[in-house]
Amino acid sequence: MSSPRAGNRLLLACVTLMLASCGIGGMWMNGDPSVGRNIVPPRDHWQKAGNDPAARSADWLGCGGADSGGYNVATSDGSSSAVIQQAMSRKFDDMQRCMMSRGYQYTGSCEGDIRSQYPACQK
Repeated sequence: MSSPRAGNRLLLACVTLMLASCGIGGMWMNGDPSVGRNIVPPRDHWQKAGNDPAARSADWLGCGGADSGGYNVATSDGSSSAVIQQAMSRKFDDMQRCMMSRGYQYTGSCEGDIRSQYPACQK
């Protein structure tokens, strides 16, 4: 038969484990990581001399962008994350080429393995 002391130790161990694991949750527990950060839509990383934001937005839409300044891709239901990522990458590359063909300069970052491969970052 177990002693009351062993039961207390087990209870203490369980409570300690539960309290220690409180911080390892996801965004629902730790909050939205984008809070307090200035998230700039991809559209706003393009500049053209003598152009205003309304004209840039119109060109962005003409290149396949979304009203929000981002972009969307259409994939079939049940597409894997790899297929969706490929479609997004292809679309963003095409949009960059389109914006460059309209005389825009990319002002975003070209640092990192992914961004350095952007068409707009190829000199």
